[in-house]
Amino acid sequence: MTSESEVIGTLSQLLVGRPSVRNRPNGRTQVQSQRSSPCLLYPLRQYPETSAVSVSGSLPFVEVQLTFARLSGDGGVVTNERIRAGPSLSASHLIVVPSLIAVAVTTLRAFGEVHHWPEPIVNSAVCGKAILGVVWLVPIFGVYLALRLFRARSEPKFLARAVILAIASLLLKLGGTFVMERPDLGYITRVSLNLAVTALALGLQAVAWPDLFKTLLLYGYASRVPIAVVGFLAMRGHWGTHYDALDSGFPQIGFWPTYIRVSLIPNIFFMEAYTVIVGGLLGVFTFAAMRKLNGSQSSPRTVDERRLGYGHASKDR
Repeated sequence: MTSESEVIGTLSQLLVGRPSVRNRPNGRTQVQSQRSSPCLLYPLRQYPETSAVSVSGSLPFVEVQLTFARLSGDGGVVTNERIRAGPSLSASHLIVVPSLIAVAVTTLRAFGEVHHWPEPIVNSAVCGKAILGVVWLVPIFGVYLALRLFRARSEPKFLARAVILAIASLLLKLGGTFVMERPDLGYITRVSLNLAVTALALGLQAVAWPDLFKTLLLYGYASRVPIAVVGFLAMRGHWGTHYDALDSGFPQIGFWPTYIRVSLIPNIFFMEAYTVIVGGLLGVFTFAAMRKLNGSQSSPRTVDERRLGYGHASKDR
């Protein structure tokens, strides 16, 4: 397996030149490289002084700082200019804490319903709404995950398109829910139409912001699969909770068809889609708000443009 020092060393070599690695007393790795040629990140600008790069931090969070000297417009020397690379985060890393919270909420609710905690903390009715419910975590973690991806410099390719697709996916999801509750249609027809419409809505979310889609998809399974497991145990043990509650007119079709229809399919697909679609919509809105508040953070790296002289006219000119 590649060591952290090798990864950081390769990064610094790509930025400036061949690095030398040394360990600092506080345990952080520092890579320094000396080079007199122009900085590779800005090939059109010449830097007559020696350039250097230092990379520090612990993976997956890596901070890159370029330190070089150049001549300013008035002939003076400007030094210690910085470029910070955002943290590189995987979807599995991002969902750890939200998934643990969701599993804890599910465990508490099942325990509370078995021990008859009062409403509205828990609710044992069919589809009973209660304070303890992972459904309320979806908008919270949709915003949270979008902020984490924003900090990691992930963004939709086209923001306006992402907003339109996110809204369209929600409308499709609502349409599928409306079809599912039509009593004049057979169950197979309702499920098939709802499945097709919801799959289309998920496809729109995948195009809107792929990184957020992937992250919410993983979180959705991490939070919903435990509910499907609890539903299986509740139905087997007749717990008397909302996990095993059935409508009065529900047909007697046996355990496995009932479990698949009431718990497995809703949690593995339809509520999973709710997680991705609602979380994705709020995530896109969150990104739009954050980019408006801090436009410089919407690009893959943050550059001190005033000191580098990009996009700004000099006061001496």
